[in-house]
Amino acid sequence: MAGHFLYKTIDKELFDSLGIEFKRSFVACLRNGKKQPLEEKQLAKSDDPLEKMLEDPTSYWDHRSEGVLVDMSVSIEHPSMLFGRSGVAFSDATLGFGIEWLAKESKIRDYVFLGYIKNTKSSISFSKSNVFVKDFTSDVTFRVVFFISEPGTPAQGLFFGNQKGLVLGKVDRLKIVVKGKGSVFPLNIVSRPNEALWKVTVDFEDPYSDPFTDDNVRISFNKDNPAFPFINEDDKENYNPEFFKEILGASFAALLLEIRHNYEKDKFDLNRESYPGSIHTAIKYFAHSLDIDVNGSPAEVAKSAISYIEKEYK
Repeated sequence: MAGHFLYKTIDKELFDSLGIEFKRSFVACLRNGKKQPLEEKQLAKSDDPLEKMLEDPTSYWDHRSEGVLVDMSVSIEHPSMLFGRSGVAFSDATLGFGIEWLAKESKIRDYVFLGYIKNTKSSISFSKSNVFVKDFTSDVTFRVVFFISEPGTPAQGLFFGNQKGLVLGKVDRLKIVVKGKGSVFPLNIVSRPNEALWKVTVDFEDPYSDPFTDDNVRISFNKDNPAFPFINEDDKENYNPEFFKEILGASFAALLLEIRHNYEKDKFDLNRESYPGSIHTAIKYFAHSLDIDVNGSPAEVAKSAISYIEKEYK
């Protein structure tokens, strides 16, 4: 968006006037060679409409090590707004256009070129298939990028950037949240005065068909407990990441053991088929993709779960 430049750049008002629509779909590349479509969903309790999360209904995708293929298309209803007195480029210039993405923690940045924009009153569209995005180990932001491809003829009274390759604007269009606000297990915040900091709840009838959602299994953190500020990432003054990992690991292990206790033989049959998105499918994902020892002794399950949390929340 606009910043402190000696030439005009794309601000929010201009961007909104372009009538841009960004469509996309995601397919996970699983380590067994199979492709699994992912569902893009609005992030719960987020005030940012750009924040989404990717959900695998089969629970097999491991975002830490398995990349994603993205099909993307962008349409611009009013490209002429970018040119002339109301825009950011001279009337006969040619702009380049693409999508950039940036992983928050690794700082890995990548880009795909989509096409050229000329001064026309007709709507235009671009598309690209099978764009590989490798790094989903942390939040990933996708933004549209405009730059000068071919300089235009300068016009009197207009102070436009006109150097080939000059970036005229980058605008966020999507933020995929993969950790922190998102989680591989149901986690919610409750208000329970005078009760423990955390609690696991397991209430299902058939683990092979009942979904792995907070209707059936969940970890609850109690915001009324005096220790809650130390696990609350929004509390910058008191938050203790090591204590948070310790509590999350212990509660995750307790959840796995409680689910296992509700099975007929107090053991998970990891070869048994189950419905996509079910509790049992999630357990198989924890075992096969996250290397969690779900059938070990309580101490072994706890050690394995805590080890996973330590790696996930570095």
